[in-house]
Amino acid sequence: MIQPLLQDAGIKKMIELPVISSEVKKRKPDWLRVKLPVGPEYAKVRKLVDENKLHTICESGNCPNMGECWGAGTATL
Repeated sequence: MIQPLLQDAGIKKMIELPVISSEVKKRKPDWLRVKLPVGPEYAKVRKLVDENKLHTICESGNCPNMGECWGAGTATL
């Protein structure tokens, strides 16, 4: 694929970008993946936050550990 790099005095300079097939990409290791939040403590905290229209640092910062903390019954407001 060829993309324009910049335009200088009316002359377009082009660069060629490599095409990476989806077969080349590797899957992320299991330890790097975020587990979906489940459990009664998570549901309890989720319900409190939603019902009281609270804003948490966890949600605002898209924290990848939110499920772990909320699953333990804690949230940072």
